[in-house]
Amino acid sequence: KSQTGPGIQYTYARLNSIIDNTNKPSNEFDPNIIQSPEIYELLNKISEFPSVLYKVSKDMKPHYLTTYVKELNDNIKEFYENCPLKYADSEEIRANRLHIVKCSINILEISMDLLVIPKVENM
Repeated sequence: KSQTGPGIQYTYARLNSIIDNTNKPSNEFDPNIIQSPEIYELLNKISEFPSVLYKVSKDMKPHYLTTYVKELNDNIKEFYENCPLKYADSEEIRANRLHIVKCSINILEISMDLLVIPKVENM
């Protein structure tokens, strides 16, 4: 589990690689087919992002964001190690997982911009 900028950059690059090497999903996400605790935990962490940003700005404590991104990074790693897109049981599950990857990329991009961590497409 990484707590460093390069660890976050690696996760960002790896997620982008997944997107580049996968057919594009449909535009629909089906929350009824969440199958694993890793997905549930990652979605919960993603949902915390707006409140973390609010706390950072309200309390003027940027370390809230760094702690959040470290935890998000750990959740993302658990997700892609235990829920591979390539071996999804169905196209719907694969599409859902791909949507989760895209959401994770979006949160990482915003966080990296705020923390002035350069984004890299591959490592």
